[in-house]
Amino acid sequence: MDIALSTTQATWLAVAGLLWDMAGAFFLAKALIFVRDFDLRRRSGTYFDLSIPLLRSFCEQRRDARYGLSLLAAGFSLQLGSAAGVRVSASVCAAALLPLPVIWHHYRYNADRAVLLATLRVNFINSGIEVWREAFKDVPEKTFADTLKELPTRQRPS
Repeated sequence: MDIALSTTQATWLAVAGLLWDMAGAFFLAKALIFVRDFDLRRRSGTYFDLSIPLLRSFCEQRRDARYGLSLLAAGFSLQLGSAAGVRVSASVCAAALLPLPVIWHHYRYNADRAVLLATLRVNFINSGIEVWREAFKDVPEKTFADTLKELPTRQRPS
């Protein structure tokens, strides 16, 4: 039994699909595997009435899961096309992978704003602004202030 790499036999669409799946699996695993010790300590603290760090953690995990599941769906779709007999060239495969770095950049660039906004929208207790600032002290002040402006006045921390 001989194993050899043959690019003439490669189903490039399946290769692209698998890479999309790997990216999706990374996002799904990110919330569980790549959690820093500092974040675990912050989440496990005790709080009166509402744990903003825990709420933030849930919003971060939900965001990671949404990205991950979307990438997995795209990857499985590409693999389905390959299994149905669609054949593409290596250059089309490369073009199919071009959105991945753009998605990663969008994910990283909008992370602070998206998580802060989601956490504030889920909030059901009107905590003071200093409590929220403490829970999001890693978010730049300008991002924090700009995100607050996106909320209706009744949802903003006082």
